[in-house]
Amino acid sequence: MRNHFVVYVFDLKSNAFYILDNYLSRARIENIYGTSPTVMKEALAHFLMSHNETRYKGEAVDGLEPVVVKMSWRNTTNIDDCGVYAMRHMETFKGDSKWVCGLKKNDVSLFLML
Repeated sequence: MRNHFVVYVFDLKSNAFYILDNYLSRARIENIYGTSPTVMKEALAHFLMSHNETRYKGEAVDGLEPVVVKMSWRNTTNIDDCGVYAMRHMETFKGDSKWVCGLKKNDVSLFLML
């Protein structure tokens, strides 16, 4: 997808790699994001491994597989507001399973208040 914003989250405490994306797709991660998640993961792992004090975290990151977070507000119709979705995701995502970000499927009222 061209010009589409998503958020990659590397949770180093929980050793998790999340993808936050408002676009609902049933396709495989590789088909949606191409090599981007792998490139990001390898770059972060390389950076962490190049410093002795974070080498062990780099090795952990290197083994992570991305997981697209399931969100009730994901949709296939709103492709214009992905930047706003991405900012809201960055603002509210804390890595827990009971994430409430204030967005609802097909509801643009929050966008009008921003």
